[in-house]
Amino acid sequence: MEARYTRGREQALASRYPAAVVAADAAMEDRSAREPTPPTLARDVTLTCLLRPVAVPAPSPRLGEDGMLKERVWRADPADEHALARALALRAAAPGRVTVHAVACGGARGEALLRDALAAGADSALLLDLPADADPAAWGGALASVRAVPDSDLLLCGAEGAAVDTPLGPFLAARLGRPLAAGGDLAVAPDGAGLALDGGMLDKGPAVAALAGATLRLRPTLAGTARVAAARVPRGTGAEAAGVLRYAPVAAAAAARERATDVEAVAARVRDFAEAARGLAAAPFDGDWEAEPLPRGRAVWTVAEPHDRKGAVAAFGAARALADGLGVPARAFLVGDELGIRALAGLARQAGIEAAHGLETPAALSLAGRRKVLGSLAKTAGGPTAAVRVVAPAGWEDALGLAAGDRPGRPALYGGVRALEVEGDAVTLTLPAYADRLQAAVTFPAAAPLWLAAAPTASFPAAPTEGFTLARSALRLARAADLDPAFVPPKADLTTAEVIVDVGLGAGTPEGLALARRLMEALESLGLAPHLGATRKVTQGLGLLDTGHQIGQTGVKVNPRLVFALGISGAPQHVDYLGARADVIAFNKDPDAPLMTMEKPGLTVHPVAGDLFETVEGVLDALAAAPDA
Repeated sequence: MEARYTRGREQALASRYPAAVVAADAAMEDRSAREPTPPTLARDVTLTCLLRPVAVPAPSPRLGEDGMLKERVWRADPADEHALARALALRAAAPGRVTVHAVACGGARGEALLRDALAAGADSALLLDLPADADPAAWGGALASVRAVPDSDLLLCGAEGAAVDTPLGPFLAARLGRPLAAGGDLAVAPDGAGLALDGGMLDKGPAVAALAGATLRLRPTLAGTARVAAARVPRGTGAEAAGVLRYAPVAAAAAARERATDVEAVAARVRDFAEAARGLAAAPFDGDWEAEPLPRGRAVWTVAEPHDRKGAVAAFGAARALADGLGVPARAFLVGDELGIRALAGLARQAGIEAAHGLETPAALSLAGRRKVLGSLAKTAGGPTAAVRVVAPAGWEDALGLAAGDRPGRPALYGGVRALEVEGDAVTLTLPAYADRLQAAVTFPAAAPLWLAAAPTASFPAAPTEGFTLARSALRLARAADLDPAFVPPKADLTTAEVIVDVGLGAGTPEGLALARRLMEALESLGLAPHLGATRKVTQGLGLLDTGHQIGQTGVKVNPRLVFALGISGAPQHVDYLGARADVIAFNKDPDAPLMTMEKPGLTVHPVAGDLFETVEGVLDALAAAPDA
């Protein structure tokens, strides 16, 4: 080793480098020579960035008796911070050309975020009189009086919120009368004439940009921190929130669920799951349908497209539950080809929807098309101030935000709705919060406009409707921009699977894999669509499956409703990537294995102790037998 060091040192001093080093150096020089010079911004640009404070939940989130978060550590919403950091990077690259204003809510917590923004290079800061969990309606009302907003070329916020799911950017775009721009890469346009988002020029005047991503962080300088430590942060006005938000532990809901610990109980639970899943396969509507105008008056409307039947069923169920609580009809607006509309109409009838209107289109709706459909439904409620109630599937959140912002008032605007309840003069929504570490309950007056997106996993009681009708809609989508011919429905894979047979080291043999495939065949015979997953030891370690089946830190993250865990010990590198809504049926000979005794928010583990080759066989026999045998 000493000789090799001496030889290498002599070669370096003589500028004689190994061939690999010379080649790498030449490649790097060639790369740097080929990199284009960043374009120079040719005009002044003003950016206003919104910051929402969010808690950093402890392993056991701290909640007060009033349902408010009592966490000690708070930070900027990662998506908002990412957007502000990108704006400051543009400012640093174009000195004197880019002005960055930071606007926050949340009292003292928001003020701390604004000091960080100033220390990182923001030109000004403004603290609005809004709570940390202010909804889009409150933000819209407060920003309407902020002097810097009309002068801004771009109003920036994160595309997704870390606390609860609410489309802030789309709502503000509509409420402030600006176009919406969405994307991930904000940069100077190639010609330097302005800014571009994902390569598209932002040339339609002042806009609102909902920026995707949550990786960039603010970098306050020491000098900047010292400069703003005692500076006064200006205050702005506030606005009244549409509802009241409170949090609750997810574990409280999961703990009450009954657990299956023997083969008969597991078989019964699987049959119940399959029966519920068959709700996605209702008989298509085969009756006549004639052209009719949309009926006017109080109602709960829901919308759906054929490529997302699971989301449609959830939206239909939520609309029916809301309509029952409010004492109004539930109606559906269906968009697609005739076969798709008839299939959706069958699902709507089964969910309890009274009537549906179908709009035949040659392609899926674009965001503009969805906005137009929702606007047409809103007009059926009456005048501009009439309360509109719409429940859409997941994926419609941006369109809901735009349509809600087009109308005056303080709407309830949330996605991810898992449950709802109408009691007296109030509507309470249950939503996931902080990546399913908590659940949020938001309460609104029953008279408020409601623009909601149902979680695809939401389940509501259904009762088929007698006298269901389907009519052709007279709505016309006149512009090509209302349709998206390039849309391709997402394919079902392991990451979107509802049912997963998960193979661990305890079943990591050819015989164990064969048993897993037999279990999948039994599930398929019940009408389910299971996917095969595995731990890293089964894929990379034993080589029994390719890495496309690998779940975990070095594989993929999944979010199924039902998992059959065969011989899995319960390492966090695997279990933490199973989502937060699954029933996990765990087969293991060790009753004290971590997974068999796990209490994890959002997951319900059903431990079946014993030799898995015997217990899984027992489940297969029970599933093959008649339910009443």
